[in-house]
Amino acid sequence: MNQDNVISDYISNERNYLSINDDVDIEKLVAGFRLLEVRFKGIDYEKSNMALFQSIYEESLYVINSENIQLMLCKMCGIEDQEAILHKNYSILCSISDSAIAQYIEKNMAQYIDVMLQMCEGCIMDDETAAVTILNKSDITKEQKEKYIQCLDTVISQIVQVEDSSLWGRLLDNDSVHYSEENIFAYFEKQKGREIDHTLISFINRHDMILDFSDYNCAEESKEQLFISFISCNDIDNAKYARLLLSFMFSINKFTESGISDEKIDILIKIHVIQMTKENLVFMRDKYPDHVLNFINGNIEQYVDIMDNEIFSLQELLEVLKWKVSDEIKIQLMSFTNQAISIINEHYSTKVCIYILENNFLKSDLPELLQSYDNWDKEMQAKIYALALAYISDIIADPQNVSSQLKNRLLYSRELNIESRIDLLIAMLSDLDMEYVKPVLAEWGFDDYIKIFDNRSRPRFEISPISKKILEAFKKKRWIQNYEEDGKKPGLYKIIRRKAPKELPKELL
Repeated sequence: MNQDNVISDYISNERNYLSINDDVDIEKLVAGFRLLEVRFKGIDYEKSNMALFQSIYEESLYVINSENIQLMLCKMCGIEDQEAILHKNYSILCSISDSAIAQYIEKNMAQYIDVMLQMCEGCIMDDETAAVTILNKSDITKEQKEKYIQCLDTVISQIVQVEDSSLWGRLLDNDSVHYSEENIFAYFEKQKGREIDHTLISFINRHDMILDFSDYNCAEESKEQLFISFISCNDIDNAKYARLLLSFMFSINKFTESGISDEKIDILIKIHVIQMTKENLVFMRDKYPDHVLNFINGNIEQYVDIMDNEIFSLQELLEVLKWKVSDEIKIQLMSFTNQAISIINEHYSTKVCIYILENNFLKSDLPELLQSYDNWDKEMQAKIYALALAYISDIIADPQNVSSQLKNRLLYSRELNIESRIDLLIAMLSDLDMEYVKPVLAEWGFDDYIKIFDNRSRPRFEISPISKKILEAFKKKRWIQNYEEDGKKPGLYKIIRRKAPKELPKELL
């Protein structure tokens, strides 16, 4: 009789079929509908027999579609808020869970979800309980749940309420879970030790709320693993990266992470995540050489504490010497080397310069120090003077570029033997005049040599290497014509003065 469902299809598609007289036997009619498996696709409520309509509703003899759901909720359940019906549909059903429509839909969730997704206009605002219930339904496909999440505007407080962790990534992508330490940690734990993925990184970058993992209650080992994993995340926003890591209040005593971006390494150093240890310093030198000085600068006191001969670096020391750190730190580091260090044009403090001159003197600095003697403070002048005494032969060999003040000090110095002072005076003689030389000779007690400059005197000099050296220099200076042994006084030199030039007759002028 109902071959090929011709009769049931006809009735199911007839919107006005319920427009019948009140004297109809509703029970028999409904029984026939059940027998024929009639499911009304649409019903003209205004023309319907109300008693029959009531039975159709109670017996669930209608198709689950957008029109019928809206009709039943409105006419049979008194739900008049059309926006709520469209966007909070399952929340409404949960609130009337004893109703016929709610029980009908619970038995046909897969069909219902497809309808609800169509009529929600891309926006679902179910309450959290309803949303979690749907996502935990076993009779809904994963694809349907993912589509539901895509439309979901509700934020779930705890991601672990959703039993299928394969949906968590979708929830994060859609910002459908609360941005919290708990949810981030739960998602990370689900990764089972793998690196933090793009989904979690993007989730963090989209939120400005400041997290604090310092008091988050979980296994310390797991928290440390999360901390280490965050360190390697180059794609996290820099400001969030710094705040996030600071919130753990952790630092690393054995840093082994390679491939971290320059920006992130600078942040790790700035917030003192990487401890200054021997192992970490060696690792930084190997993997992040461009950041070693920054690492040292940010941990200078610890750097000094761990320093030994094995890990000492002269190159690093030379940089530290330029920094605004205490002289004590610089000197302590210099104690690990006896290699020569230049102080020229480096603007080191007097204390540091003196230490270098005493322990790490660079011989090639000597000419500049001798020349710039006048520009240094008293302490440094004393040190340069001491160097001049030690290297007097260098000064004698080339006195031209030595400070005049220093040379004068040397000539009058009792710390310098007389032979060296004489050699220095002779080396300087080409640039000196008599008025300069006389006081020097007087200081030495060489009064007889001063008489050379008095034409009325006839000085004699004991023949010796010293007298010969001085007289030879005066001869070269043209202060005397010559000198020879005095025939009348053997063992003594006498000088032969230069003859004054004769005046030309007036007639030749």
